[in-house]
Amino acid sequence: MDASDKTATTATAYMGGTADFRTDLYVSGKSGTLVTHAQSVALIKKYNRKATPELKTYTPGPGMPTYDAIRAKVVKDYTDAAFPAANVWLQSFNYPDVEYWVRNGDAFGRQAVLLDGNYTDGTTVGMDESNPSKAIGLPNFVALKAAGFNWIAPPQQMLLKNAAGKFAPSDYAKAAKAAGMNINAWTLERSGHLASGGGWYYSSVNA
Repeated sequence: MDASDKTATTATAYMGGTADFRTDLYVSGKSGTLVTHAQSVALIKKYNRKATPELKTYTPGPGMPTYDAIRAKVVKDYTDAAFPAANVWLQSFNYPDVEYWVRNGDAFGRQAVLLDGNYTDGTTVGMDESNPSKAIGLPNFVALKAAGFNWIAPPQQMLLKNAAGKFAPSDYAKAAKAAGMNINAWTLERSGHLASGGGWYYSSVNA
């Protein structure tokens, strides 16, 4: 868990900053052995499940693999395991990651998902033509589709709006579908109580 107690005076105490509503089940000494990505792929395949691995930002140091080598290895772990590409949605918030998979990942690239972290309300129109993923408002879905991107995944509130007290598709959702994009969404596990509006993930409709 990405958390810490910055007032701590020991390493152990520093690692104890996880919020009460989250879990420390996977903290060292409290859980099983950490597995490699390849081992997790084998486990997922064993139980005939699907996978949505997310590549986080990678900063290589001296002697470490290049960024492209890491991007390639994510795909290789699935191909080495003969994991069906139809059951894998590689994903990243970083445009170059998904762009690499689209260009080099064959069937895996066709299902690669660009996670959208722009956090707009799904209605403001505007875009950065130099990079379709860097939108002021709505991404340039037509340009993304033309570049080989087939999947987009914004936070869920960007897909809905409040229309006279009823749920309705947002401009974002309609524009994405009109361009032929497939839509995924994140996330549900940190939603607030619906009685009080549901929190950030319901911000476009909780009025």
